[in-house]
Amino acid sequence: MEGFGNAYPSYVPSERVSCSSKGRNVTYHCYLMELEQHYEYQVSVNDIVLAIRSELDSEIVDTLSGTSFDVKRGKLLVNLRHLEPIQLSPEKVQSCRRFQTTLFRILLNRDVTKLTSVSDDFSLGDNPEIDFLLLPATVKHQRPSNSIIDWKPVLSVPFSSESTCDCKDHACNVRIRNDSVCSCKLENCVVYTPHNGSIYIIYTTDGTKKLNGNSTLNQGLKGITTYKEHFKKRHGIELGFEHQSLLHGRNLFKVENYLLKTRQKTEKKKKKK
Repeated sequence: MEGFGNAYPSYVPSERVSCSSKGRNVTYHCYLMELEQHYEYQVSVNDIVLAIRSELDSEIVDTLSGTSFDVKRGKLLVNLRHLEPIQLSPEKVQSCRRFQTTLFRILLNRDVTKLTSVSDDFSLGDNPEIDFLLLPATVKHQRPSNSIIDWKPVLSVPFSSESTCDCKDHACNVRIRNDSVCSCKLENCVVYTPHNGSIYIIYTTDGTKKLNGNSTLNQGLKGITTYKEHFKKRHGIELGFEHQSLLHGRNLFKVENYLLKTRQKTEKKKKKK
């Protein structure tokens, strides 16, 4: 700026400053989304950590705290709590974005062919105002003092069978595509079964250790058969490891916009008045 000399510092808008420099840590403002379910179900909700590069206004935090959603099975309360900021390396941010993108694609598309794309770029962007991360929080009563983010599932994408098994009692090995893995590593994993093109969540391996391909399967009015025969007749496949323990899987949850539904109900009530 001619005429002013060094009286004023140079200024560059934040939108024009690239944050993708390697080795530079980035500050994220964290908020804990505490979820409280008012209904009974086999699967419990888990808290979520919202990490953003621009701090939320205190009024927004206060407004969102105590929000109630009318979900399919009852009510879900959300409380937003401000946490201490964290510093993340570009590599850690890439892992977070890879986890988040993969999870969203699984829930929204339910199509294994859409999980990856050649155009995927998980590096730091240049728009801090819209940069956010949704990450799983650690279990409420088992949270370590150094971190509230559950990094284990975040860093598990992509899945690797080569990592060491950390279970106390080594469970049975499960044959997967071109490899075998300890069944404990498959708990809470998302798996794809090519024989029916479906995606499942393996939420436990304890309850099915006594079941294998030769175990009996009660089909009600259709009679009793074995899992091996069921897969052969139903899907036309031969179980290559019939003595291997079966895993307990669950279908993916259907993603619904309960915020929009709540607004529509409120508008209908206002019109009736």
